[in-house]
Amino acid sequence: MIYSKMRGTPYLAALVLGLVTAPVLPVAAQESRDPRAIRQRNALDCTFRLTNDYIKDVILMQDTTFSPEACATACARFAEQSVVSMRDAVYVLRYTCEYRGQLVANVDLKVT
Repeated sequence: MIYSKMRGTPYLAALVLGLVTAPVLPVAAQESRDPRAIRQRNALDCTFRLTNDYIKDVILMQDTTFSPEACATACARFAEQSVVSMRDAVYVLRYTCEYRGQLVANVDLKVT
């Protein structure tokens, strides 16, 4: 009798865990079906990737720019506002900027 009660424990734990996490799932699913959110994600055409002593090619910024020139300008502005301040603290500091998967800037901030 005691053995049969112990066998149900994993099922009870799974049920409780499911109930605790259940409210999170519908919100995420609903957000992923929101047409405005989908259009905004699909319009992201400019990607800024940073490399320094600790990280390699980590995406720090994505934007909607509609042209390679505007993308390169947005990346340069983002670098100036957010990344250049760490120039003296690291040995490696560079970024790449891609417009719709095509490289539009490859900048070594330790040189410039």
